[in-house]
Amino acid sequence: MKAGTNVAHITSMDRRDTARRAELVRSIVAGVVRNPYAVVTRESLQSWLQVPGAVADRILERLVSSGLLHEVRAGVWTRTQQG
Repeated sequence: MKAGTNVAHITSMDRRDTARRAELVRSIVAGVVRNPYAVVTRESLQSWLQVPGAVADRILERLVSSGLLHEVRAGVWTRTQQG
């Protein structure tokens, strides 16, 4: 490890880390699912959840495929109105 490296920075995530995954799910539910005005980008997910881009992409894919988010313009998603 180089001197001055931020050890809190996550460069990868072990999918078997069930505690971390549960923490992410709780955060997503609180910040996106329960917030009808949520506006999400890949970068905002990365920053908010402190996850790599590939993880943010998978989260977005799952939220879109489950019908919770839809893309309003390139790279920007918002809550799908439940009807």
